[in-house]
Amino acid sequence: MFLILDVVGKVSEKLDWLCNFTIFHAFDPGKIADGSVNVAPLSFGLAVSAIILFGLATIIFKRKDLPI
Repeated sequence: MFLILDVVGKVSEKLDWLCNFTIFHAFDPGKIADGSVNVAPLSFGLAVSAIILFGLATIIFKRKDLPI
């Protein structure tokens, strides 16, 4: 999904705002390798969002009535 948003955002100037919602926008490998970017806030935000999404998925899955 992130790759599709990134490609669509780079194809059209009207849709370039879609690139802001991709993981590729947050983690620029060149800047990380140079050490010119602080990755701690980005990593923290990614970890927090992963924990929240995992918790929501667990709650939704427990509410499902699966006939086994």
